[in-house]
Amino acid sequence: MTNLLFIAGSSRKQSFNKQLANAALKTVQQSPGATNITTRYIDLAHFDIPLYNGDLEDEFGIPADALRLAAIFTMQDGIFIASPEYNGVYSALLKNTIDWMFRAIGHHIGDDIGDDNAYDKGDDIEPFKDKVICLAAASTLDGGGARGLIQLRTLMGYMHSHVIPNQFTLGNADQAFNANGNITDQTKQACLEQVLGQFVATTTALSGSELDQNLAQTTLAYL
Repeated sequence: MTNLLFIAGSSRKQSFNKQLANAALKTVQQSPGATNITTRYIDLAHFDIPLYNGDLEDEFGIPADALRLAAIFTMQDGIFIASPEYNGVYSALLKNTIDWMFRAIGHHIGDDIGDDNAYDKGDDIEPFKDKVICLAAASTLDGGGARGLIQLRTLMGYMHSHVIPNQFTLGNADQAFNANGNITDQTKQACLEQVLGQFVATTTALSGSELDQNLAQTTLAYL
């Protein structure tokens, strides 16, 4: 079984990047033969993680929600990240979240971290190493947030993750989704499917899982 996580680097309720992450998740779920894949979306707004401060860590340790989120990341094989572009870079929320999870490396997943039964209790927390990362961005501007993904790709490389070559950007995002959260432009949707095909195929191969024959035909068509 291949575990895929979908997140957005935004806490805004009507975030276009949240919509993109959910559209990507839905696309994978509806792919032929996706029975060997588990998908999960999490909203960073639901995690109470303060701005990183070394003095805060020294006095109180790693925040519980940062440990919980790092544990969730640890249990994944692949992570889809949709991040807004702020002043040419990825979001501060995403950077702060990654910084806190990095500090959690080496801790153990304990019985006191959340109530998620998917945790393997006692495993070391390793939220980034060897994870397959798929990058995406949505923006109301024509560029679709592409500039912010340059630095994000570099950062995830430092985290010893495998960032797939292809990425997806969605410009004019304020006009891109219908009431059901689907991307209305079929060309853009096809581009998203191509990127997700590479994401799924790479993650499945590196995790050692078997790729369903129907899904294999779909993903290989994208590569």
